[in-house]
Amino acid sequence: MGLRVVGVVKNSTTRYPMAALSTLEVPSRGSSASLYHRDAAGQIDLMAAMWVDRDRRYFISTTSTCLDGTPIERLRWRTGAEKSKLAPLTIRQPQVAEVYYQSCAQIDRHNRCRPDDIRHENKYGTHDWSTRVNMSILGICVVDCWILYAGACGPLGRETQAHFYEDLAAVLTENRYDSTGLRGRPVSASAAGPPEVAPSYGVGSHLTPTLKRRKLTDSSESGFLAQRNCRVCKTRRTTLVCSTCRECGGEEVFLCAPREGRQCFLQHLRATHNLKV
Repeated sequence: MGLRVVGVVKNSTTRYPMAALSTLEVPSRGSSASLYHRDAAGQIDLMAAMWVDRDRRYFISTTSTCLDGTPIERLRWRTGAEKSKLAPLTIRQPQVAEVYYQSCAQIDRHNRCRPDDIRHENKYGTHDWSTRVNMSILGICVVDCWILYAGACGPLGRETQAHFYEDLAAVLTENRYDSTGLRGRPVSASAAGPPEVAPSYGVGSHLTPTLKRRKLTDSSESGFLAQRNCRVCKTRRTTLVCSTCRECGGEEVFLCAPREGRQCFLQHLRATHNLKV
């Protein structure tokens, strides 16, 4: 198709020169060999490469070369006369292997996050191919959100992957992004009163999931968000808190989400923060 691609060859070896590359003698670890295919014009359009690390690795490529790339530096235990010690180990690698392993680690990381951490394909079993495709696309989007969040926050101070998925689900569930309604008749400015619409999420003072977790019997925290009674109605349980109260005073004020006609958050803003909404 004219694309620049580097792929690893494992089980599917049809029309691949596996017999020649697997029996070729190599002098040492880090050695490589390649076979080229030329088109009618004499240009190289396909390359089969073999590289020896602990074992032989096979590649099929339409780009790159087998010239020496950046060597691999590893620390390995070596037994000396008196005791074992870590010694540096340098392994040569061709450019085609360097290009492949720079990217395949990120692909493997993404693949591990979807079935091992989200596990939505195990929790929601189906035999419908369209549902499976849609669930896979959803998992790809969620994992991309986590990778973006992890890269932006860095290793220090960020929450765990499981907590991130739980908070993301809470924010996406308690939203009014898809809410629609009929357009009302225009009214004059004098007759128009304050709108009885709850503020949007993420804008100004808004509702955000709590940072607290449920307590287990051994005083340790579980993976679920803590629930408290709403500060206004004092009857419904909720996991959402006011962002302004948490940022200013450090206290988490639990409030109901603005759904099913609930105005708890709206009343809290008017009474506590003197906001005319």
